[in-house]
Amino acid sequence: MLASFCLDKISRQSVVAILKATFYKTLTKKVKKQKKINKNEQVKKQLEVLKIAIQTQDETLIAHQLAKFDLSELTNLVQTDRVRALAHIDAMLLQGDDSVFDKLIEWANEREISPSKFPRDKDTLKALKELNLSNCGLKTLPQELVCLQGLE
Repeated sequence: MLASFCLDKISRQSVVAILKATFYKTLTKKVKKQKKINKNEQVKKQLEVLKIAIQTQDETLIAHQLAKFDLSELTNLVQTDRVRALAHIDAMLLQGDDSVFDKLIEWANEREISPSKFPRDKDTLKALKELNLSNCGLKTLPQELVCLQGLE
């Protein structure tokens, strides 16, 4: 009977310890995920401010915002080709958002662009090196095309 009592006590303690460890692990993952989300949101806000600074040609604000980023490629673009810099910022803001590819596919479907000219698979779109939309009767292109980073 004493052995049974000790086993029950140990089992209960073990179960409680396991539950505490599992809870702590889950809580830690949630906190890390929230911190990552907050950091991503902060970077997006800074990129939006940089975009506005470029559009308004506010050199002081541009320099201030660029100092916050360790992106020599973006800094070089801002100094040499502001139109491409804005497109690059748009791509960075849309990066990681797969709904962009859904919008592009919907756009291609609405305009009845042949799948041979504009693939309907997200992975194929991401890997696309060349895009020829001539003879499609297009007057405008969607902003989301900047997300096709593989284009040369």
